[in-house]
Amino acid sequence: MRIGNSFAVAFAATTLILGAGSIFGAPLPQDLEPITAANVDRLTVLVRWGKGMAKGAEWSPDGRYLAVPAGLGVYLHDARTLEEVRYIPVATREDYIHMRSSIEFEFGPVELRGDAFFYDAMVGHIAFSPDGRFLAVGFAGESVFTKGGLPVARVLDTATWQVIVEVGSLSGSPSGLAFSPDGRYLAVSEWDRISVWDVRALGEGEVTQYATYVTGGMGWGGVEGLVFSPDSRWLAGVRDGEGYVWEVKPGTRWPDLLMVPEAGSWYMPASAVAFSPDSKEVVFAGDEGIVRGYRLDTGRPLDPQEVGGWCEALAFLPNGRLLYGRLTGEVVVWDLRAGRKVATWKGDPSQRAVERLRLSPDGRRALVQRAGSLLEVFDTATGRLLGVVSGYHGDGVALAAGYAPDASLLAFSEEDTVVLVDASTGEEVGLLRGGGYNIYDLALSPDGRLAAVSYEDESLWLWDVKRGKVRFRLKRGTEDYPINLSALAFSPDGRYLASVEFTQRVLTLWDTRNGRRVRVWRDVPSDPDAIAFSPDGRLLAVNGHFDNRVRLWDMRTGRVLHDIDLSFGEFNLNPSELLFSPDGRYLAVIGEGRPRMALFDVETGDLVWQSEFYGDILAFSPDGSLVVGGTAVFDVETGEMLRALAYTTMEDVGAAQFYFSPDGTKLYMIDSSGLVWVWGVPPES
Repeated sequence: MRIGNSFAVAFAATTLILGAGSIFGAPLPQDLEPITAANVDRLTVLVRWGKGMAKGAEWSPDGRYLAVPAGLGVYLHDARTLEEVRYIPVATREDYIHMRSSIEFEFGPVELRGDAFFYDAMVGHIAFSPDGRFLAVGFAGESVFTKGGLPVARVLDTATWQVIVEVGSLSGSPSGLAFSPDGRYLAVSEWDRISVWDVRALGEGEVTQYATYVTGGMGWGGVEGLVFSPDSRWLAGVRDGEGYVWEVKPGTRWPDLLMVPEAGSWYMPASAVAFSPDSKEVVFAGDEGIVRGYRLDTGRPLDPQEVGGWCEALAFLPNGRLLYGRLTGEVVVWDLRAGRKVATWKGDPSQRAVERLRLSPDGRRALVQRAGSLLEVFDTATGRLLGVVSGYHGDGVALAAGYAPDASLLAFSEEDTVVLVDASTGEEVGLLRGGGYNIYDLALSPDGRLAAVSYEDESLWLWDVKRGKVRFRLKRGTEDYPINLSALAFSPDGRYLASVEFTQRVLTLWDTRNGRRVRVWRDVPSDPDAIAFSPDGRLLAVNGHFDNRVRLWDMRTGRVLHDIDLSFGEFNLNPSELLFSPDGRYLAVIGEGRPRMALFDVETGDLVWQSEFYGDILAFSPDGSLVVGGTAVFDVETGEMLRALAYTTMEDVGAAQFYFSPDGTKLYMIDSSGLVWVWGVPPES
């Protein structure tokens, strides 16, 4: 899935420093200071490791490159060898590192100190101009923290890869970009409209708005799959199962043609759209497995054809046959004139859903983008798989993460696989592939020798990390599994593994040497989904998410030491994450209610302080003086928020976990796009 090298990106004062020769370089700086309250205002991002999610690849018009937008830039691959040849930074440091005095939350303003790191500058869709001189790049954020607002799209000159113009102002997450084949227009899909720009003077850095197209539908989000007809007369897209076609004319326009569900139907007839090579027809397909469409000269519907299988991607071959990408992974070659299947292309053995289809300019190759950012290239004449572009991550990455400080090893989940990363170099050092079910939680033993992984089929596996083999299957999965997933934690000496089950409310202690149960508790709070050992291994804490409680057990006696009620007047904290301080004096709790975070004295069970800052992450510095909670840094003794670290308004991208290095000089942040950000305090000189 991601067979290939990791890479690093280094940060300068105002922009990313990365050229074709340094994609795999950028080591961590030396002589870092331990992170303390005295220097936390100088804490900054040092290095970024990984590529992140591939948002959608495009062929360059000359057929030489395959361009993949991911993370903060665009990666160019040689179209023949598929090897990565260049990285083009698009989002600069100024886009996501911002000086702000405060953030306004629903409960009031929160004061900030230092640079706050925001995620609203992730690169989204891209489009090449027909002559290849320009590349338009959209951003995936929905909210604005920069001065004047982040542009919807930046247009780069491909001779220099410098930004020459910025288009639009961000009113919503841009969901599509397309140049017209005649090179006159650039269409940008936003939340509630499509803006069409006249770009004939783009070489001089000038664009003018030509038209605004609105959907008139009740769908949610922006129009996707934006595509012009080959003759540039028509523009089409899909949104929330509905299909739209506009004739390219100036002004504010409603759709000329609509593909909407029949009255009373739950089917979504339009999840993908394509124009025929002669520009005479437009076709749609959706979850009912039927291709429908219109004659563009008359507006008359085409006879529907049942291909079968939920469709998410369509494309026409030069010979007029239709490529039909199924949710079940097959790419069907369909003859619309004969109404029959001609061939089926099969690539990825796990048959991941086909999300995108793109033909090379000469029509001889087809790019198939699958779920999980897997990119495949096929020969369109034979249907033979020519190669795979790897190294990108899919949606739902890092829903679980872990860190083995003694082994300098980071881990995060991607679907059913654990990705292992060397925390000193950023190199991907291993993959632990599961049995097909997504990972719910994972934990690494402190020495990095073992990995415990719980999967969505209720199974629980204990892996030997070095050998890449399963040591024990502690709990077998079920075919008809309820939502009953385990949260996991190793004891500090790695001898025991604790797991807790959500619906059955059972806490189990396992011996990692033989895979046997040591002890079972059945008096767990309701809906537990977080668990933590104290540093000396004497205590075990488990939350009750909807019970609004945290219970602490004495591991020697098996008795409850504290049962802490997390009610705060009329509000409940609803705990979701737990962590003991390194000296064992405090227990930090993050929740989804109000307040967002609280610190408790372990000996007495009393509240020490609470905070309203939003987030769901916890990490203590090795000396116990600082705690990262809710992506901000707090003074442990006083509860003062010293500075904010990160904040995002994007639902699918955010910080998944923070970890301090044992010497306290580095703070690792794994985000949910599969990127690892390393924070530190460089010398003042």
